[in-house]
Amino acid sequence: MTQIILANTSIDIGIYFAICLLLSAVNVIISLLGGKVFFKVMQQRGYHSIGYINWVSRSKNKFMQRLVCLSIISVSTYVAFSILFAPFNGMYFSLIGLSFHFLFTFVFYKTNENQKERQKIGYTARIKRLMFTYGLLMMLISMLIFISVYKLTSFGTTFSYIRYFGICVLPLFFPIFVWIANGINYPIEKMIIGKYTNRAKQKLNNKNIKIIAVTGSFGKTTVKDILFTILGEKYRTVKSPKSYNTPSGIALTVGEYLQEKTDFLILEMGARKVGDIAELCKIATPDIVLVTSVGKQHLESFRKIENIAKTKYEIVENMREGGTAFFNCSDSGAKKLYEKTTAKKFSSSNETGDLVYNIISVSSIGSTFEIEIEGTKHIFETPLLGRHNIANLSLAILVALKLDVEIEKIQEVTKNLEATDHRLKILRNDTMVVIDDSYNANLSGARYAMEVLDMFEGRKVVVTPGLVEMGKVENEANEEFGNILAKSCNKVILVGSERAKYISKGLKNCGFDMDNVLIFENFEEANNSLSAVLRKGDILLFENDIPDSYL
Repeated sequence: MTQIILANTSIDIGIYFAICLLLSAVNVIISLLGGKVFFKVMQQRGYHSIGYINWVSRSKNKFMQRLVCLSIISVSTYVAFSILFAPFNGMYFSLIGLSFHFLFTFVFYKTNENQKERQKIGYTARIKRLMFTYGLLMMLISMLIFISVYKLTSFGTTFSYIRYFGICVLPLFFPIFVWIANGINYPIEKMIIGKYTNRAKQKLNNKNIKIIAVTGSFGKTTVKDILFTILGEKYRTVKSPKSYNTPSGIALTVGEYLQEKTDFLILEMGARKVGDIAELCKIATPDIVLVTSVGKQHLESFRKIENIAKTKYEIVENMREGGTAFFNCSDSGAKKLYEKTTAKKFSSSNETGDLVYNIISVSSIGSTFEIEIEGTKHIFETPLLGRHNIANLSLAILVALKLDVEIEKIQEVTKNLEATDHRLKILRNDTMVVIDDSYNANLSGARYAMEVLDMFEGRKVVVTPGLVEMGKVENEANEEFGNILAKSCNKVILVGSERAKYISKGLKNCGFDMDNVLIFENFEEANNSLSAVLRKGDILLFENDIPDSYL
């Protein structure tokens, strides 16, 4: 066989290649077994590069800081080993020095796994494909480094001390490899989603179903659920479950939930960038559209409020010819889109519109309000809390009335409505009241939550990680959030130090007693503190819940 001589060591090309192939495979396996955090973040950010890169590049990312430490330790140990055993420093012996790198890498990833986390990675088909592509990429890079070392054997003694330097610093690039693998898979994922969405389109084209689409920066899930309940009194109605508001979510809804005889299909349409809602409308072109609000949500990806408004309006621009648009004109952003619309349209509002509502009373047990439509007034009662829910209800009532649901049936339904999960849902027990408002929060939602909190008698305790996905205004928004909390709360428990700094600043600026502010690194620590903090009669509000990757 072909052989070369280096540092008095005979190197068999075939054996060297086999050893390097094995070590590359070990490198891949260790990173896949323990480096789940990077895949989990990519999954939690919806496989969107911007959100993932923002997480990787943020200054206080503890995982990236530990990767830097890992690489420094690996390089230092490897070089020290090479110098210490210089007389034996042939290519085979240098490979033994990499055992320290693999050991440290394994320890790093195992400690990642041992950290407490509330959300586990979901091993979907997509995440498995991402891991497979990442593994192939890692294998290729590792082998290229080993082959390059083999080709550069003539660089002399100094090079022999650092010949496998590239393997030792490879962990620094693991997050980048996940991002690259996601980019490589994008056309494949697009094709797979396209296959399912095409099936959904064909299924909808073959049925005489009216499609109702709901969008908005906030309130869309609640309005969807209310409308589904009201229309269900007269029609056979299907809705997308939970917050299934993406192409795959709509395809799943049509494929698994749509029944043979359905009158109305109510879909929620969400977006993180311009063009998202237009894409959804191509899958399920709506006959009726609802716009609940336009606000500062997902600014991390949208960049500016104008892009949010433009994207929400795509639902109007892409509805079926002759379709009808409904707007909650109590929201200033939605009102601007209403004024812009030339198609058939209706509005609900607390001032003027096709349906005008007037709040009679709001309390900790429910609300009473009056609506006026076509010159006639009607009284409604609901256990839903907050002024914003009256606006949500009024929009759904307007749609139902235009679809010929009797007013008496609507009044009966509203008396028994239940709050959508994690949207100001009240949980009562013998010792306290718990308000679950843990879905994605924004400043408007925070104000509504404080209004509801003010309705209760007792000491108010709020647990919150703050506001996320606010882009450049996130720090400013969290400071304002602190101002809002200061006016209604007696005790504030903050989760995660990054946003806590700005919330605390807002609290302090409003004269809040900072002895009543507790800060914890994660939700587990915060929850463990509650038994010592809470008293009988307290009102406990969970405001916003975010994935581990934001902490």
